[in-house]
Amino acid sequence: MYEPPLTFGRLSDDDWAAALERIEHESALLPQRSDAGPGPQREEPRVERRLRCTMRVQDDNGEHAVFLVGTRNLSRGGVSVLHGTHLDEGTTAVLALEAEDGFGTIVPATVAWCRRVGAVGYEGVVAYEVGMKFTTPLRLETYLDAA
Repeated sequence: MYEPPLTFGRLSDDDWAAALERIEHESALLPQRSDAGPGPQREEPRVERRLRCTMRVQDDNGEHAVFLVGTRNLSRGGVSVLHGTHLDEGTTAVLALEAEDGFGTIVPATVAWCRRVGAVGYEGVVAYEVGMKFTTPLRLETYLDAA
């Protein structure tokens, strides 16, 4: 069976942290941007969550690539991930989200929007924030901290 290569979307942990910091800084300077992203109005409220997530994407040629990406936030309806490559709106993916207890969820999703965050980190790697819409709602309570 073919195993697609695992890549890391070119974002190291430091790049991920720098991209998150840049987004938070921009949000503070441009409150009208808020957390909405450039796509359509979201249907579910989002919660800030920093999780590692495996994302399997199929390109226009039918080839698959697997990336380890970091989340910015998530809701029952979707997730925002940080990635080192631009993804076109409508691109389909399968995400494997891991909860802190080691369990997780595999959920199909579609790219709703993608925006360039900019060069981040020591090497100036370009980061993208990608808004993914789940095809079925996520059990969000799995990813919320226990009170």
